[in-house]
Amino acid sequence: MKVTPLFLLVILVIPLVQSEEWQPYESEHFIFYYQESHLTIEEITTIAYNQEELFSRITDLLSIEFNEKITYYLYGNRKDFEGIPGAYAIGTEIRFLCEFCVDFCKGGLYDAHEMTHALANQIGIQHGLLAEGLAVYVEDYYIRGENLYSIIKILHTENRVTPLEDLVEDFWCDILFNYDIAGSFATFLIEEYGIEKFKELYSKPLGFFPFLEVYDKSLEDLENEWIAVVQHAEVTQKDIDIVKYRDMIEEGLAIYMDLGFVPLEYGTYPARAEEGICLFRELYDEDPEEAFSHLDQFNKGMVAWEEAIKMFEEALEQSDYKTKADLFRKAASLYEIAGDADMLILSEKYASAYESLMTIHEFIEQGDEELIDQELERINPILQELGEESALYAINQHVQFLKEKNIQVFEVGIVILLACIFIVKGIARRLR
Repeated sequence: MKVTPLFLLVILVIPLVQSEEWQPYESEHFIFYYQESHLTIEEITTIAYNQEELFSRITDLLSIEFNEKITYYLYGNRKDFEGIPGAYAIGTEIRFLCEFCVDFCKGGLYDAHEMTHALANQIGIQHGLLAEGLAVYVEDYYIRGENLYSIIKILHTENRVTPLEDLVEDFWCDILFNYDIAGSFATFLIEEYGIEKFKELYSKPLGFFPFLEVYDKSLEDLENEWIAVVQHAEVTQKDIDIVKYRDMIEEGLAIYMDLGFVPLEYGTYPARAEEGICLFRELYDEDPEEAFSHLDQFNKGMVAWEEAIKMFEEALEQSDYKTKADLFRKAASLYEIAGDADMLILSEKYASAYESLMTIHEFIEQGDEELIDQELERINPILQELGEESALYAINQHVQFLKEKNIQVFEVGIVILLACIFIVKGIARRLR
């Protein structure tokens, strides 16, 4: 996960929690916190070995001595992580959600990207174009040996390369290819002009003048040189498919980024939407055509998730019980499409509760005490589970009053209506 300024503020002021105690494991340059229910001692030992190896390679590349220890928190539980899948680094602390389609920690981790962010703080405090550019260069080019020019060549041919000036001002103006552009441009600067000049640039505040100061060339001139180099890159079918993949998930990704970077009151996680991405990754090597067919599941799931959250919020604001019940039912169906199991269950419970309140009100108008009792017995467990025992007690008291005093049906309806309003306010209060 790449952190926006807003999300950075959120994670700095809201303490992260976990349902299980952290277990520490210390190596020469790292302290790893993990949960024993997630990782074995053998697995955490392997992770430490791999990260130590990467540490040596990256510090050699950057020509730095790093005497602090980097701290990793390795989350095996998405609910504890409280955010969309990914990782982020703040200073020398890295929070890493291991699970996205596969468990990266059980596979040995091999995280060079976030480690680069932590190590590069010794050079300078950067963000956006240069920070992500260096991290992509290190992990994708230096460690993995990937070609970081080919995708840019495709985008340039289609006149779709976001100007570097725009990315300096707002790195998130291009959520599809900002990392590709940053990584490719950083690769050009480092490979053409050397790591020391890049480090000098990295040590200065992000802006336009530092490029001229360090390279004696404007950002525009460097951009033109970079694009000229990019034109010589070899483009493979996989590169073409990467661009196609990004284009096909744009709708869902925009929602994913908007909703996933802040804590949500009425959303947990769109697992079925995510499954579309996982199926693509699983099937691509064997059958690209089938793999691409699953991306629509991601987009539809994310759209449904966004609509479900809005509908749930709207249901809470309504006062008419039928309207509320209908909206909760619709929200439940949308949560199901998204794969948000927790909110699906909760929406169905609220829908059932409001439908029962409607039914009780109808029975009161009919004066049918037997049916009132039956419906109260049915709704009892739901209201108790929602923590509304006091409201349930109030309803039972008023119904008992009806039986004993035989007051007029209309008056009882008003009393029950007031009690139901009490329930609604109580539920809304608990949700917020």
